Amino acid sequence: MTPGHLLTLMLWSGQVEGPPPPAPAPAPAPAPAPRIMAVPVATVVPAAPQLDPRVAREWSLLRDRQRLGRRLAAGGFAGLGAAFAANVVGGVASGELGEDPTGIVGLLPVVGPFVFAGWQSPNTPGWRAFFVVDGLAQAGMLSLGIVGAVIAKRSRRALAGPRFHGLDARLTGHLDNDPDLVRRGRRGLGMSIGGFAGFGAAYVGTMAAFISSDSEALLTGRDDVQRAWAVLPLAGPFVVAGQADLAGTRALAAVLGVVQVGSLATGIAGAVIRGRRVRDAESRVLSKINEHRVSFAPWAGGHITGLMIRGQF
Repeated sequence: MTPGHLLTLMLWSGQVEGPPPPAPAPAPAPAPAPRIMAVPVATVVPAAPQLDPRVAREWSLLRDRQRLGRRLAAGGFAGLGAAFAANVVGGVASGELGEDPTGIVGLLPVVGPFVFAGWQSPNTPGWRAFFVVDGLAQAGMLSLGIVGAVIAKRSRRALAGPRFHGLDARLTGHLDNDPDLVRRGRRGLGMSIGGFAGFGAAYVGTMAAFISSDSEALLTGRDDVQRAWAVLPLAGPFVVAGQADLAGTRALAAVLGVVQVGSLATGIAGAVIRGRRVRDAESRVLSKINEHRVSFAPWAGGHITGLMIRGQF
């Protein structure tokens, strides 16, 4: 073996028996995929402004005053209508509303009864007193109705101001969103419309049956007086029934009277239901305002003195 070959072998052996070549560097790990996280976004709703309980109390008093004004107006104008109907009945019964066309002057509201009273002879002091009382009643009822309307209008104007804007919004929310209040409001509205419409229809039917020229077949004797009583709402048909000679006339008048009374009662009941619905909504508004009311007062007991906190949280 030549030295060249040995050298070659040694070189080969050194290459085989030497340290192993370094391992290749590991490939870098891939970058993690970006994670998308859903972050809930809070919706910030501004809280309703805290209202002073004194303002709420003032609002409640104005609401009661408005309600009182409406009642006075309704009662006053209803009384005016009743007194006017009584004046018509008296005018026909006393003979002032007859064939003489000048008698129509006595139908003027408030003034007409005094005109009738002035036309009475000294032999009829009862009719004179009747018309004077009726005129005073008309004047009083008209004044009462006007005063009530003014009170209601001023209260409504005060409630519409910016001072009570939050309370009005809460009241409207309760009336529109509370299922019980909505149901009661619809029921009351339906009863009011049906009742008052039925009363008007029955009253018109009474007038058509006993006041028109075709009513002579139903009335015999005292025709003018019976027609005059038919003008009076509610009680008029029953008076006609008591004075009529024909059984059919009595039955018809009684039925019309019952329908008038029943329908008017239904309409009033519906109005009361709607009014109580509003009152319940008002009480709920006021209870929410006073829910978190806190009061402070000094307190002393035994050897301990301090400040007492009272309220609802």
